Amino acid sequence: MILRHPGISPTNDLVAKKIFSNPEITCQFIRDMLDLPAKNVTILEGSNIHVLPSMPYSAQDFYTSIDVLAELDNGTQVIIEIQVHHQNFFINRLWAYLCSQVNQNLEKIRQREGDTHQSYKHIAPVYAIAIVDSNYFQDDLAFHSFSMREDTTGEVLTITNNGQENHLVKMAFLELKKYRETSKDEVRKPWLEFFGNKPFTQEPERAISQADQLLDYKSWSEEDRKMFSQ
Repeated sequence: MILRHPGISPTNDLVAKKIFSNPEITCQFIRDMLDLPAKNVTILEGSNIHVLPSMPYSAQDFYTSIDVLAELDNGTQVIIEIQVHHQNFFINRLWAYLCSQVNQNLEKIRQREGDTHQSYKHIAPVYAIAIVDSNYFQDDLAFHSFSMREDTTGEVLTITNNGQENHLVKMAFLELKKYRETSKDEVRKPWLEFFGNKPFTQEPERAISQADQLLDYKSWSEEDRKMFSQ
């Protein structure tokens, strides 16, 4: 199998965080995966988000940090997780991360606004995107996007934040092993090729080209090289 970058995997933890530390790349990725009209994003610190100091050490140790947390210009937050090895309860864990982030945001609102029913009107959506190197769904689709809908009519369940209606929940999954060169999905296919380290079959958009340039080991700082080689 031909790899674009034989010595570097885009799903490596250090490399992926380097990629998603770039707001332009992250914003385009979120737009393409969740079909959101995001204009810009802020990358938030995600290293200790799910560590709960009030819990016993053993329980605290069970909670791990999320890979990337981004906030859109309308306040919506997006968790991006990269899972290289198959984990039986990965979707459960991703859902727990999402719920935990909503709860933490509510606590911050209560500290700022006071503990009243009005606090809930400030809750912004939290969505999740997973890039996975193994399959979690039994079909042949490399991309899945889920939201909460009414069973009969298909009406989307929404919440209002800052005067805008947004999906209550959105979770998207990019399954790299299901990549097919014959795919007609012009939006997600280049991302599958990028994260799968495969040759591009079409000219990638600016953000993906930028991301690919970050995989050039020769351009890395000495500090990044040392961290990568550890």
